[in-house]
Amino acid sequence: MSLDKDYDKQIADLRKKMEELETLKTMHVKKLEGVQRFQELIAQLVKDFSLSESELFVVRSEAIVAWIKASGKDDPPLYWRQLKEYFAGVIEKEQKPGKRAGKKKEKDPINNPTLPTGVYRNPFNNVKIEKKRRNPRQLDEWIAEFGFTEVRSWLKK
Repeated sequence: MSLDKDYDKQIADLRKKMEELETLKTMHVKKLEGVQRFQELIAQLVKDFSLSESELFVVRSEAIVAWIKASGKDDPPLYWRQLKEYFAGVIEKEQKPGKRAGKKKEKDPINNPTLPTGVYRNPFNNVKIEKKRRNPRQLDEWIAEFGFTEVRSWLKK
């Protein structure tokens, strides 16, 4: 059995590494405490002065923008990708011409007039049709055959 290894040196190196880890742990705990106190302070400001968090961040907006610009130079942090994806979507929506989600077609009353709902009676054959929302097929056929204004006059009051 050979005792060529210097166990005392290895123990000293491990103790030094443990001291470094203890220092890092202490700093981390202190930072977490600072973050917690910051959140409590924000909540207290919101409560005491009837502010919203949005209003507080608007006040700090210039500093936030400068911080974001400075933090993306070397190795971008995690939030950098999230902000990039968000703003890419915003820019894409702004560049789409005229299409907006949920926007209904504008009705053209001159080229596409609509008949009011109700019961229509054809005076030539006495057939009655009830319009609830859209024109039934038969009503559209009457409009094509007799004209919109004529069919509109067939509405039973």
